[in-house]
Amino acid sequence: WRRICAVTKSKSYTSAWERTIGRRYPGTTSTFWVNLVVVGKTLLGNWSYSIIIASTCQPLLEALTGIQSTKTTVLLFITCFVLLPLCVAEKLQSLAIFSFVGQLGTGFATLTMLVRYLDRSYQTGGKFHDQIAPEYQPSFGTDRGALAFFTQPQSLILVSIVSTGFVAHYNAPKYYYELKDHTTGRFNVVVNWSFLFSALTYTTIACLGFATF
Repeated sequence: WRRICAVTKSKSYTSAWERTIGRRYPGTTSTFWVNLVVVGKTLLGNWSYSIIIASTCQPLLEALTGIQSTKTTVLLFITCFVLLPLCVAEKLQSLAIFSFVGQLGTGFATLTMLVRYLDRSYQTGGKFHDQIAPEYQPSFGTDRGALAFFTQPQSLILVSIVSTGFVAHYNAPKYYYELKDHTTGRFNVVVNWSFLFSALTYTTIACLGFATF
């Protein structure tokens, strides 16, 4: 998709579709379906991240400040006064500082998980083991090993997560055009290193999370 957008000088998937497929099949409703997929993916993403924000920020607010509030109130406050101003920004460059803060948060979380793995505080007899609520106690499934992946419906959760790796980001054309001295080669370098870093981070967190318990 990024190559198509570069060749057709398109800044959105809809524009790229119209300048390629749309020329061959004029008057069709194919553009509508492209827009529908992009909007649908965006709505699902917003829904998912809203759940994450509400579930994490409300307990953090209460633990750090003692302020008691509902998840809905915290979500509405963050959406209106933090996310909305960022969403209306014309340039993605304004999000760079927040992306950097997010990377620091990911690094801090990974380091914390490493410390807890090494001190074995969540193992049986550890100082935090008995504090794990019953609903949060880890479960590693059955004794069927790897075969359980093909027989247990819970495996579909992992499949749905992994499948997002094959979904083109709806802002990819914008990322390409806002890259300094943008070329497909330079963009490929950025994307490849970014995905490599993400893959290593996810793998490290997954392994530490599994080994900790």
